[in-house]
Amino acid sequence: MDNNRSWMYPRTDSRGLLNDDFVVGLDEFMNHVIAQPNSLNGTNIQCPCTKCKFKRHWDAKTVKLHLLKKGFVENYYVWNRHGEPYTVNRESVGQSSSSYSNISRERDENSQMYNMVMDAAGPNFNPHSEEIPNAEAQKLYDILHSSERELYGGCETSQLSAMARMLSLKSDHHWSEACYDQTSEFIKSVLPEDNTFLDSFYKTKKHMEGLGLPSVKIDCCVNGCMIYWGADIDMDSSCPYCAYDHDSYNLSHGGKPTWFDNHRKFLPANHPFRKNKNWFTKGKTVSESAPPIRTCEDVFQEIESLGLMKITELGSDEHNAKIIKTYKCGWKKRRRSHGCVKTRYLDDREYTAANNYVLFNCPEVAPYIEIFTSGLREQNPYINGVQIDKFLESNFATWFKNYAEDASLVPNEFVRDLASGPLRSVRSVPIY
Repeated sequence: MDNNRSWMYPRTDSRGLLNDDFVVGLDEFMNHVIAQPNSLNGTNIQCPCTKCKFKRHWDAKTVKLHLLKKGFVENYYVWNRHGEPYTVNRESVGQSSSSYSNISRERDENSQMYNMVMDAAGPNFNPHSEEIPNAEAQKLYDILHSSERELYGGCETSQLSAMARMLSLKSDHHWSEACYDQTSEFIKSVLPEDNTFLDSFYKTKKHMEGLGLPSVKIDCCVNGCMIYWGADIDMDSSCPYCAYDHDSYNLSHGGKPTWFDNHRKFLPANHPFRKNKNWFTKGKTVSESAPPIRTCEDVFQEIESLGLMKITELGSDEHNAKIIKTYKCGWKKRRRSHGCVKTRYLDDREYTAANNYVLFNCPEVAPYIEIFTSGLREQNPYINGVQIDKFLESNFATWFKNYAEDASLVPNEFVRDLASGPLRSVRSVPIY
């Protein structure tokens, strides 16, 4: 295929008529896309026109019409969203554009790293923007660049991919920082000169902070049902999940709540620890049973019954403070914890499997699966069940993500969140 892409942006001539070179080149582009089944969403194509900007899928005829009317999105010289795996020479395209748009995803793993950064950046991040970035945006540009920067000249592994692997190894095998540093120093010393490998855990951690995934230690309820953060740090020993059915008490000197010896009631009724008077609270035996486990619906119903306002609503601080003081419930703000001990990144196979598992097992998504399969049957009346299942596995998640961007088609905010898919970076808190 001809790599000369100079035809892509002079769409019309001085008279406003379509250039012949553009029309011929567009036919070449459409033939390329149709020949790349992995770039198709069923039989539809991701539209690269200036209006759709890859966010919508259409049939080939509609995509071609869009491009004839509106032209290509800026700087799309490498057709990486349409199955092109190789590097296009800058001189051959006849343009000098953003470095991000002209560096190929030569390896699948490097492409995964690029997608991971774009996921973390969010839908409003534009790597092709010509505006001067602020400090936060610059961090994303830097780490996006590292997903495309060679580890050394001619290496197919990017700097970001190499550092992500190192962090994964540290997590999986419980390396100490000293072990990580010594291993990194050795690897850097045996690589070709002027390599971009980072030779310490500190440098790697600082580099990865550009993704905006900080690590924070947060106290939580003994049962793991509530975190104590911000104004909740010094709250009393009541937990909105355990309610008041607990054995906590305040220390006589410091006044802080403690849950010492709160765990024996969770043991089997005949467990010898229940009758042990020496190893736990002196002289105390435990005969009561554990409280029933409350469902998430129970908890949320209780929250709603309190009449709390959302923290984004005007006057919520004062309103919620009165409720908190009245009920001593501690539910001032609903937060997400970013506390973590381990970090790893999902590859494409894991990401797709996780996303499909959630979507195919969520009853709220079932109507959209039916819309997707009905569309397949309309386009191909002879398609069989096995083929439909394959299309569902490989294409439904992408189709649904784009479909849900139109709130009029998917009005439920929860379902739209599901459609956006999980993050590629996975952080877990195995212990508190």
